[in-house]
Amino acid sequence: MTRAATWRVRGFTTEERGDRSRVSAVVEGPKAAEAIWFESADLRLSLVPEAWAAMLLLPALHFGARVEVEAALDRDWLEGLRPALAVWRRWWDYPAELPLQGGGRLLHGSGAPGEFVGQCFTGGVDSFFTLLHSADPADVLLYVQGFDVALGDVALADHVETSLRRAANRLGRRLLVLRSNLREHPAFRRVNWERTHGAALAAAGMVASGTLRELRIPASYAHGDQIAWGSHWETDHVWSLPGRLAVVHDGAETVRPAKIRQIAHDPLVREHLRVCWESRGPELNCARCEKCLRTRVAFAACGHDEVPAFAGAVPLHVQLDGVKRLPEHLVFVWEELLGRVTEPRLRQTITRLVARSSAVSARRDSAH
Repeated sequence: MTRAATWRVRGFTTEERGDRSRVSAVVEGPKAAEAIWFESADLRLSLVPEAWAAMLLLPALHFGARVEVEAALDRDWLEGLRPALAVWRRWWDYPAELPLQGGGRLLHGSGAPGEFVGQCFTGGVDSFFTLLHSADPADVLLYVQGFDVALGDVALADHVETSLRRAANRLGRRLLVLRSNLREHPAFRRVNWERTHGAALAAAGMVASGTLRELRIPASYAHGDQIAWGSHWETDHVWSLPGRLAVVHDGAETVRPAKIRQIAHDPLVREHLRVCWESRGPELNCARCEKCLRTRVAFAACGHDEVPAFAGAVPLHVQLDGVKRLPEHLVFVWEELLGRVTEPRLRQTITRLVARSSAVSARRDSAH
C-alpha cells in the first residue's frame, strides 16, 4: 500500500507594503515548497489558517494526500466540514475521512470580525441576479484576479476590473479586488476548477474577514439541477467560520432563465454583463462562442436584440447559421431556449441549429 503524501502548510506571514496588503503561507509538498498568497490594495487582509486548509482540502481528497497546517485550526470549523465529505464522496468517490490536521500556535493577526456583507461578483448573470434581487443586498462586492483571469493576462485583468468598478460605482457599492496565485500552485492546479472554485471563493472571503462578516456566493445552478459543482447549495455553507464569517450560497431557488428574465431589462446589466471565457481583448465578451450566443438568445427572447455588452456582434441569425453544431450535452438547453423565442427568423435559425446538432448525435449513437 502506497503511503499517502503529506502537504505541510507553514511560514504564515502578513505584509503591508505601501497601499498593498498581502497574506501568504508556504505549501510544502513532496517535490516543491511554494507559497500561496492573496494580496489587495482595497482592504487589509487577515491571516486565517483555515483559508489554506479550505484551499487544499479538495486537492488532498483528490490525490489521497494529508494536509498538516502549522497553526491551530478551529475545531468546530473542522467538524462542520464533515457533511460536505459525504456529498463529495457521492459525487466524485472521494474519501470520507477528513485529511486536515492543525497544530501549533493560534494566529492572532486576523483581528476582529468584519462588519460588512460581501458578495462574489464577476459581472455574470448569477452575480447580477444576486446583487439586484436579494432582499438584503450586499454592502460590498468581491472579485479575485487570478481565478477566472490569469495573473499574467494583465491587459484583460485591467479591462475586467475597470468594467466591474464602473458597475459597482453606479450601483453605489464598493468593489474589493484581491489577487491570488492559488490557481498556479502545483498542489491546486491539477484538479478541475469546476470542483475547487467554491473552496477558493470561500478562502478569499476568509482572508477578507477583517472586513466581511458574511460572504455570498451566487448560485450557478438551481436546487433542482442534479449537477456536481464546486460551489453548491449542499456544500458552500460548510466553509463558514464560527463567530467570524458566514458563507452563504445565494440564488439557487431561481433557475437561470428566470434570472435572465429578471435582469434583462436593466441597462446597467446589458452594458456590463460578462459571460465569456474566450474573449481576450477590451470587449469582455467575444459574442460568438456558445455561451455568448446562448446568452444573446436569452436576452433576445426578453426583447433585447441589441445588448451593449456584445458590441459589434454579427446579427444573431447570421452568427447561429455559421455554427456547425452545438456541444452534445447542451442541445437540450437550446431546445428549452427555443421555446422562449418568438421572433420567427430567430426561431427558424435555432431550429436548424438544434436539428443538425441532434443529427450528429444520432449518427454517433448509431455508429456505436
